[in-house]
Amino acid sequence: MSMRGVDNPKETQSQNTGLLYMEGENSIDGYRLSKIAPNSPLTNASVPLKAGDVIVSFDREPVTENVNIYSLLVDKADTEVPLEILRDGKSLETIVCPATNLSMENYDTSVESRRDLVGIHSNGRLGYLHIGAMGRTSFERFQTELVAAGYGKEGIVIDVRYNGGGWRMDYLMAVLIVEQHACTIPP
Repeated sequence: MSMRGVDNPKETQSQNTGLLYMEGENSIDGYRLSKIAPNSPLTNASVPLKAGDVIVSFDREPVTENVNIYSLLVDKADTEVPLEILRDGKSLETIVCPATNLSMENYDTSVESRRDLVGIHSNGRLGYLHIGAMGRTSFERFQTELVAAGYGKEGIVIDVRYNGGGWRMDYLMAVLIVEQHACTIPP
């Protein structure tokens, strides 16, 4: 017998909890949302949710002050789940599909947060652009976002932290610096 009486570690991972990428707290009315990540399952629901909404029921289960809302997400990943919400005193119904992975939502939220910080600390004079990798797709995204990030700005902070790597640095430099910046001589 292994740790905690489980012979097969996979047995402890049999549940697939749905992810919504939200923050909030239980209230007398239900679960009051304080923050929702952009492009998350809640913003993509049939009636998109927003901060301030209250989730009254999740899959027809009432959400009370004593209910851990995350327990209601067990085995709900990639399935359509009905929600009843309270918005501005009105009851609404919506359908949400909890995700199994929110890495892109986490990434987008992180980039948005850094962009806001650069804007605040530069008094809006600098743009912000994160390059997540150096592959072809990231390079194409970089070209598109460069103009948008720099429009009307005095400069741009280009962040390559936590970059997945790749071989496009010369292409990036060619976009940023018009004159020749490198020369490759084959062996």
